[in-house]
Amino acid sequence: MSVTAEYIFLRQALGLDLKAEAAAYCRYLLSQQNSDGSWGLAPEYPGDVSTSTEAYLALKILGTSPHIPVMQRARAFMLKSGGIARVRVFTRIFLATFGLFPWRAVPELPVELMLLSSICPINIYKFASWARGTIAPLLIICHHQPVYSLPNGKSTSNDYLDELWLDCTNKNVPYGLPLWELMSQREFAGLAFGVLDIRLPGRCVDRMRKTVLQELAVTAPKGAKMPFLSEGDVVVAWWVRTMTKALKPAPDRTIMVMNVFNVWNLFPEWFPNGAAGLIGISFFYSYTLLVARNILQDISLNYVASTNRKALVEHRTKQQVEAMTAIQRGNFMRAAPMVGDSKMLFMAATNQHKARYFETDWSEAVIAPGVPLSGRPHALGRPSYINDIEYCRGYPTRNIELMDLIETEMRN
Repeated sequence: MSVTAEYIFLRQALGLDLKAEAAAYCRYLLSQQNSDGSWGLAPEYPGDVSTSTEAYLALKILGTSPHIPVMQRARAFMLKSGGIARVRVFTRIFLATFGLFPWRAVPELPVELMLLSSICPINIYKFASWARGTIAPLLIICHHQPVYSLPNGKSTSNDYLDELWLDCTNKNVPYGLPLWELMSQREFAGLAFGVLDIRLPGRCVDRMRKTVLQELAVTAPKGAKMPFLSEGDVVVAWWVRTMTKALKPAPDRTIMVMNVFNVWNLFPEWFPNGAAGLIGISFFYSYTLLVARNILQDISLNYVASTNRKALVEHRTKQQVEAMTAIQRGNFMRAAPMVGDSKMLFMAATNQHKARYFETDWSEAVIAPGVPLSGRPHALGRPSYINDIEYCRGYPTRNIELMDLIETEMRN
């Protein structure tokens, strides 16, 4: 539910239209409301003050009157739970971007976190890949501290949600406990980080910034564009590294990863109407050659992800697709063209949804005359799956219990 509410916030901040689908958004948000007027972290979960605040704000942005019963019940739950002052950090940031919470009451997220070296106990590379994708934009937002308009206007002290405050005259509510209270409650971990936050010298930050800029100047040619990596690149890199650790190949073993990409935009003459009426799959393959030793040493996933992205950029052209298609057509049902070496380990893996693997139009299957069960090659519930890569003989594939190996590796 929170993602839907936060999507409403995004459209409001960007000034995009919300009227066309407002009714649908409202129906969904209200369908997730608990009987006590709250919204939980998940369906049928007890009420959460942060989730409820986000849902209430989204509904109000969409034009829902705060005086109707569902909103009154939500407000009653909020006030009983301590009001907006009790919301989580993420919700504070969302509210601050609309002037509903003072930025000075949002916990510090210094953009200088990006300067910390990988050898530091806390640095950006200690976080999971999905967390980095969240932290990076939050660092930028908290640095610039923007304030966007709401239906009642734009203000750094907006009163749009004052009805959800126990004391709307004092919104500068600290998120963490004071140091003396942490000491009295024997919260030594929180006390340690609080002291560190206070005593980190500014000259250290300046020195780190200078070091990082020097490193970037060495690694990136002047005027060069920064490399682009997608979520799919990172996920596939993690998958390849996990598989390699599980299989334990020789360090010098060549690993070939097969990725896929969408070809609709490369061949408009084949798809004059885009995806409309298309029954089938319209993606092609990209092969990346890696070395097992380099994969296992790639703690940050940068090597695998960037190499995979480079291969995709090189292969995702009309000329490359046509050339590889001609080679495969000439070798179909025979030995595959020589790629890699004789001891190569082949991994066919990717986020296939990134290539629109599942964006197919099934209308023909619905409209066309059906085939009786007696005339089908497989009984109901026994679908047939054809792995097209097996038509190309000669690839050194591995058919082993990979999932058991992966689960064992992840447990370790």
